[in-house]
Amino acid sequence: MLGIMSLPVVAVLTLASLPLYNSVITWHQMSLVMSATNHFLQIDDLVNALQLERGWSTFSMIQNTSSVAADLEEARQATDKTIGAVTSWNNAARGADPLTGGYMRNLLANLRARVSSARMDFRDILREYTSLNDLLMMQATDLKVMRLREGEDIWQLAVAASMSLQASDALGIQRAIGAVLLATCPTGEHAEDVTWFSELTGQYTSYQKQAFAFYPAAEGVMETGVLILDDLEDQKLQILYSVMTDNCSETVLYMDRSMTWWNIVSDFMDLWRDVRREITSTFKVRLEVIAQSQEHQLAVYATVMAAVVIVTACLGWWYTSIINNITFRMSSFAEQMAKKSVQVISVGLFCS
Repeated sequence: MLGIMSLPVVAVLTLASLPLYNSVITWHQMSLVMSATNHFLQIDDLVNALQLERGWSTFSMIQNTSSVAADLEEARQATDKTIGAVTSWNNAARGADPLTGGYMRNLLANLRARVSSARMDFRDILREYTSLNDLLMMQATDLKVMRLREGEDIWQLAVAASMSLQASDALGIQRAIGAVLLATCPTGEHAEDVTWFSELTGQYTSYQKQAFAFYPAAEGVMETGVLILDDLEDQKLQILYSVMTDNCSETVLYMDRSMTWWNIVSDFMDLWRDVRREITSTFKVRLEVIAQSQEHQLAVYATVMAAVVIVTACLGWWYTSIINNITFRMSSFAEQMAKKSVQVISVGLFCS
């Protein structure tokens, strides 16, 4: 009987706890997303460092000078420092070989040793460094880890950041290939490189369109570099033209053009990095708004739950008091009836 009568109380407590539970789950999800965003920024720094090291490693294969060697060593030190700054590694997409700082250092140590001994073709250097970057970018932009639902506002920002990082890396590969093509005497052996260079232009354009689609403000940021873009397109034409000529008499001019190309592309990649910083900044602001809203809801729901518990406790006390009172009266009545029965029996026996 008591169990049946307590069902409404249990129902009230259950219904009151559901909003609190949902709010806690949402708040936890926002915490995961914020952590993933910080992770993205750290991996972004590492990808940028590897892009620079990749470029100087490639360049060292065609210009083994003390100046290039110094730039390469500086890039390597910057990469090592950036690896040390990564505080967490998302290994959701990894198999038996978890990606860690030690794992990255071992891969780079092996790769650098082969670069330093000149045992690699510049194309192989590009491919191996790019494989590392692809691994990092896949990890940093894994939307499953963020647990975002497709179509959400912050989901679109996450996709835009991912696409801008991919666009920047395509430019990074072009930076290295273009530097080689402009710094060497053009021969027929570079036909494959020109094809690769042209394919990267298509990839870059695709990533750019997607980044602009999911974050239109990015287009405004990139427009600030319209002069850089014009120079970039002019330099691309020079690269394609240089492969079709065979005048190798002006070595110094070739190096000047190569470094000009390098600097222009680097400036343009910096613009894309500014885009990602703006996207992640907007992302964080919106997350903070959601988090504050969830914290407010948690406080409200916790207060409501406390009130429900207090009211339920009071009702339970009142309910218990009533039951005890009824039980006491029934017991007293039964006791009185028992006494009267004894009296009646006693009188009956006396009269007989």
